[in-house]
Amino acid sequence: MIMLKVLKQCYEATGDKRVIDFMLKYFRYQLRTLPEKPLDYWTHWAKSRGRREFTDRLLAL
Repeated sequence: MIMLKVLKQCYEATGDKRVIDFMLKYFRYQLRTLPEKPLDYWTHWAKSRGRREFTDRLLAL
């Protein structure tokens, strides 16, 4: 996800701890939500994009 990369770069540039708090909350939300509504829940596009999204999220860490 592009925004995670942007947030990571923002944190690296500023050291703003709020970025880390936000990212932790986002990933916790995903852990709760993805079992009920996986990436392919809404559309075929999301299913085909899901693998890339997962990789992007890991790289953001």
